[in-house]
Amino acid sequence: MNFEKEFSRINISNSQITHVMKKYIPEKLINCVKLPPGYEEKQLNAEELVQAILSNSDNMLRMYGTARELVLSLKRFQNFPLSHRYFGFDPKEMYATVPMVYRNMDRVPFINKADAIYFFQCVFHKDLFQTPKSFDLFCSMQSILLKSYEERIEGICEFVTFDAEWWAGMQSRFSTIHKQYSNNSSVMSQKWDYKKTLNMFKTMLPMWKQREYGEFEKELKMFFDSKSGNFNDVHVAIRSFADLLESIISGGRGIFLSYDKETNSNCPILVQVFESHGVQFVMESELFNAINIRNPDSKRLECKEIDGKIMTMSFEKVQRKYKDRIGNIEFIRYPIQRTDHKAVPIMTPSGLHCILASDCLFEILNELN
Repeated sequence: MNFEKEFSRINISNSQITHVMKKYIPEKLINCVKLPPGYEEKQLNAEELVQAILSNSDNMLRMYGTARELVLSLKRFQNFPLSHRYFGFDPKEMYATVPMVYRNMDRVPFINKADAIYFFQCVFHKDLFQTPKSFDLFCSMQSILLKSYEERIEGICEFVTFDAEWWAGMQSRFSTIHKQYSNNSSVMSQKWDYKKTLNMFKTMLPMWKQREYGEFEKELKMFFDSKSGNFNDVHVAIRSFADLLESIISGGRGIFLSYDKETNSNCPILVQVFESHGVQFVMESELFNAINIRNPDSKRLECKEIDGKIMTMSFEKVQRKYKDRIGNIEFIRYPIQRTDHKAVPIMTPSGLHCILASDCLFEILNELN
């Protein structure tokens, strides 16, 4: 896959650009940006927004290149599993990542479960909706629904095999369910208003997060106040989408389930082999957890954290020291990604994020300049 080409095609909102930039550029440099009054009211795309920031930074951001170069750097920097949590994106905003496909030593493809969820936002056609506002509202509801499902695998870093043919067939499965709802006269004849719609959507989620969903409520109210779309289109689409997700769970593919020896024992047990500057290494905690799962009758391996640091071990040492206990574990190659100024965060076994200590030192030294 040509990731430079893929990054250029990522759809990232102005709000997301702003959140990523605050993590990417040191605070003392961001504070040099003095945007003129009224710029928020202008309809700017991502590159135009970044250009406005560069043009009003008193040349303090010139090391980040042109607006296009900085936009591409920001897109690359935010391209990792669960980046929306790391950056604090609004839950109604769509995923803004290109899922990475990793391969084990036999070239079998795998994807992170958190990344796999991204593909579900690509199963529908815009032409299902009569107006752009209806389409936008569906996208917001879909994003919130996906992130509520995503919470079922919170706190883990697990992978599933990537079956391109199965994912390609997702769109036709959605279309079949959508057609069934569209042909149901009782569904299509319902009358909707703001309160009824909000209550309906609340029942689709395991928990309503009032603080997090405030922007969505504003969008929904504006949708009905402005009479800018047909909610029946949105209702049929979101109901179809919810049914699709439930069918995936009941089908037992394990995308929304963490490993469990009783309920989800077919989940592959993987260990990431990180690659950086010609060196291969693993996280000890991930390796030991995999060995303990695959060798339940052997003495458990315990990983000790040192001052909150995640300890690593060379892959060569893993193969030498644990060769008798890793035969039924999948190892996948994970090249460390970097931009010119930052390392792309890595997902830890507990679902948090980290970077290499060497990258951290480099970034601290950069900020001291």
